[in-house]
Amino acid sequence: MAVWTLVTNVRWASILQLGWGGTYYGSAHKDLNLESYGSYDHSVNYEVDIFTRVYLQGNQNKSHFFELFGSVNQTQEFGAYIRNINAQGYGVYTVGIDKSVNVGLGTGYGYRFLLLDKKLVLEAQVELRTNFLVDYIFFDVAIVRTGIKVGYRF
Repeated sequence: MAVWTLVTNVRWASILQLGWGGTYYGSAHKDLNLESYGSYDHSVNYEVDIFTRVYLQGNQNKSHFFELFGSVNQTQEFGAYIRNINAQGYGVYTVGIDKSVNVGLGTGYGYRFLLLDKKLVLEAQVELRTNFLVDYIFFDVAIVRTGIKVGYRF
């Protein structure tokens, strides 16, 4: 189960950060089985985000932070009813895989630890996103950008 993530950041002042990131989930999102119930099986293949982060105690310190982000992502629904038009012009439903590209907004919370003379960064965060391009009236809420990150500051 491999998840590949690339994130780059630009910081303004001491409390605001703007960045973008991309995540390729491979089979990891499906393997975690986060969005499956009954015959409905839903997974995210990739995601590209633009985010802004506000540090409550400054970005040079250990600090709580909040994030707001926009997302473009590809989702895949297994066992979906897909409508096709046959040669006679009739709508025929089949069960298959429905891939779609979605746009969404999200928010999150985390905590940043600075270790080894403020060079080693350890972050823990949890974030939720909703998609707007959906085929039904309810928002599609998913857990994204959640986990523990380790980095080194130059």
